[in-house]
Amino acid sequence: MEGWSGERCETDISPPLIDFCPPGQNITAVENRETVTWQPPIFSDFRNETVNVISNYANNEEIFPWGQYVIQYTATKPSNGLRSSCEFTIRVYPHPCPALPPPVHGAIACNGWITRLGRVCKAFCQQGWTVPRGLEDKLHQLYVCGAHGSWLPAATVPCSDRSSEVDEVAGDSGYFPGNCTSIDAINSIQLQYLAELENSSFSKICTSWRDLCLEDNVDVICSEN
Repeated sequence: MEGWSGERCETDISPPLIDFCPPGQNITAVENRETVTWQPPIFSDFRNETVNVISNYANNEEIFPWGQYVIQYTATKPSNGLRSSCEFTIRVYPHPCPALPPPVHGAIACNGWITRLGRVCKAFCQQGWTVPRGLEDKLHQLYVCGAHGSWLPAATVPCSDRSSEVDEVAGDSGYFPGNCTSIDAINSIQLQYLAELENSSFSKICTSWRDLCLEDNVDVICSEN
């Protein structure tokens, strides 16, 4: 007989039944701490005997910082010691950041690590092109997207003006040499980005994740123009 063993089917060998195991949750939150509730799983025994249930969380409500959490419930039948488990994952993250288009005749560089917690980007112009007159300082600003999922400033400044002077300034911050997709150009962009990031008010992205704040982890997107 199913669920029993022994010569006379006298030994119960069935674990607790899992009648309900809640699904995981993906939650977006503006604040770094979010109160999350969930419906506890339901266990039973086909003989209606007692089932003991324990969990890695004392209640079905918890204040979670941004991150990923595995909730586990384990039910045990005292009569035979057999167990059944229910596991599900709760993910709490800020609103995702939309892609920030690179400027025409330019590129955009962003942190390629901890992107779920926010993004910090910087625009670059190809040598031979520059931003409109009077906006030169804009080429040194950082674009930030945080928990609200929106960029500030909202759009990059275009590299729309021709400039012969830029070609003569090797390594000028905010510019890259040659074709954006070349190794030299990408390396220049990545190094400049890290230098400006580490000297900015957003340097915590590097100091807190020093093993990830590396040149190879800087995302570079080139303009199609």
